[in-house]
Amino acid sequence: MGALEQQRRLSKIRRKSRRAIHSLRRAARRLELRAVGLLPEQFSGDEGARAALAVGAPLILALVAGQPSLGWAVFAAFWTCLCDGPGPHAMRRRTLGLFVLIGTAIAFTGSWAASAGTEAALAVGPALVFVAVLVGAAFSLDGVLGTLLAVVAVVAVGFPHPLPTATAQSLTFLAGGSWAFLLIQRHHSTGTRALSLRACQTWRKTWPRSAMAVIGTRSGIVNMPNTDVPFEWRWSG
Repeated sequence: MGALEQQRRLSKIRRKSRRAIHSLRRAARRLELRAVGLLPEQFSGDEGARAALAVGAPLILALVAGQPSLGWAVFAAFWTCLCDGPGPHAMRRRTLGLFVLIGTAIAFTGSWAASAGTEAALAVGPALVFVAVLVGAAFSLDGVLGTLLAVVAVVAVGFPHPLPTATAQSLTFLAGGSWAFLLIQRHHSTGTRALSLRACQTWRKTWPRSAMAVIGTRSGIVNMPNTDVPFEWRWSG
């Protein structure tokens, strides 16, 4: 009887183990299908510190001053950091500037129009979202600009205020967005100078080898790429 009871217990344990393994496999499969692919190069400590400074400074100011209305500066700084996408510096600067300026106008229009009543808010909200999507499609390739402007429109309608308060709210948004814009541009210019300096240092180190690589005959110079040196020249022919 003792051996039979032990076998029953072992069979129960095995069945429970199979069920647990099956459940884990199903959960892993679901997570795999719904996972978001992230690459190591998509994480940047410098950008994280910049975003923390851009959002944290107006947040601390709002807490110290005890003014909840300054939260719109925090919103603007956070959304401006999200609006900074990949691409040439000129395009990124234009996208950020458009977001700050158009977002200020949307924040004012949505808040002021929604103060007329619920019907006005229900009419103005979708209209501003539609305009935001059109602006994003016209000036941005990845759709982030339009999406964030639509977010500004929805949030602004949720804060209905009369004309003076709506004006102050939009100016607060402009201040927070401008602060983040200037911080991002300073980061871009500093990063560009650092890359140029590293390129110059690399060229100076490899210049003797590049100069010795110039060999040839009479037919002309052709640029030959090389993974070891910045430039290498040879005479074709």
